[in-house]
Amino acid sequence: MTDQAKGEPSIEDAVELIEQDRFEEALSLAEGLREHPAPSLYEAGRLAALECFCRYMLDEDIDSDSLSRQVAEETRADYLAGLGIELSELDALDLAEPALERLTVVAPDDVRAWYNYGYLLSKQEEWRPAVEALERATALDGSFAVADYRLGCCYLEINEPQRAAAAFDRFLSLEPDDVDALILGGMAHSNAGQYDKAIALLERAISVDPESESAYFNLAVVAHRSGDRERLRELKTGISRVAPDGWRASAIAASLNELQGSLPDAWACLNDAFSRALDAEDWDSLDTIVESALSFALKHGYADRADTWIERIFGYSCLAPGPLHYLRALTEPLLARASSFRVMVEGRRPPDEDAAGDEGLGYFRTLRVFAETAEEAEALAMAFDRRLGWRPTSAETLDREEGMTDVHRGVHWCTRGVHLFPLDPEPEE
Repeated sequence: MTDQAKGEPSIEDAVELIEQDRFEEALSLAEGLREHPAPSLYEAGRLAALECFCRYMLDEDIDSDSLSRQVAEETRADYLAGLGIELSELDALDLAEPALERLTVVAPDDVRAWYNYGYLLSKQEEWRPAVEALERATALDGSFAVADYRLGCCYLEINEPQRAAAAFDRFLSLEPDDVDALILGGMAHSNAGQYDKAIALLERAISVDPESESAYFNLAVVAHRSGDRERLRELKTGISRVAPDGWRASAIAASLNELQGSLPDAWACLNDAFSRALDAEDWDSLDTIVESALSFALKHGYADRADTWIERIFGYSCLAPGPLHYLRALTEPLLARASSFRVMVEGRRPPDEDAAGDEGLGYFRTLRVFAETAEEAEALAMAFDRRLGWRPTSAETLDREEGMTDVHRGVHWCTRGVHLFPLDPEPEE
């Protein structure tokens, strides 16, 4: 009978304590387990990770440089794997990275080493390095399907839909009924303009999971792009059966109304989609809805109404746990001149206690403007800042933004610690 079967404490017990924020107890248990004879090297690495994490959460001094030096001298692959994977699963990504990077040096022909390192990098949103690591994994073992899945996700993030589609196709050749991969593969093919393939994958996703709201919605996106009104009508009926009160039902209705020329009804449906997502506290979906609404407004002359979306977004999402990641182009003059215009709300922090009169929360904000020339992009960024009464703190000319084509040249305009309340809609003189 094993120790675990006899009720002896285990590594999983320590993990459970950490999940309950009982770090002192978890640390004591992990230290005790390390004293037991002959844990495997992988288990020893996991225990070291748990100890390190608990000490970090208890505000004990963690010398990351010393830890990195120790990892750099480690040659036991299983120990490094246990250490790095456990830290990664605990979202201690900065602590996990040296161990998983070192693992690729110690075990360069191990597909799991490259996969875990690539997955870690993707969690850090280091998309290009993640792609390189995951490509190494797929080259070592083409049957290691999960590497292709993660690779496809990374390629979607850097706007390389054809490569994303190829990665998901490889994954689906091994896992043909994976609904998430069918949906993501359909999105990739749609973004690459391969509508027939996208439709086939998304229809298969619905056949595998008839209750998948995401599959219905993304198939509706393809139908809207290809101008297929009949398919949109069918999808409107289908989503109304699956999730009649969800935001996707309103969004699909908006797409159908737009294709039928019923623009006021389409705009009303987009507003309804926003309200439904907000009521459901579906923060991850709000950026999709807002992007669609602003794109619609600019395309059909609703630019003045688009400004109200800015107020609604900043009035709600900046007070919410999950602030929006993107806002698209804002006014017709900007749209006409800029190749792309996005506002990213990157994070939030309490207001500066030393700053008198601060109201609300302080946010990190990044403006990204891409135009035909750096000078034009900078002018657009300055015009937008003047419009909202915000002041940038730095500007950097870029030759090429990751995931963009060479024509998207411009200025990466970055503002840090901006207090967004109150929002001033009038330009400053």
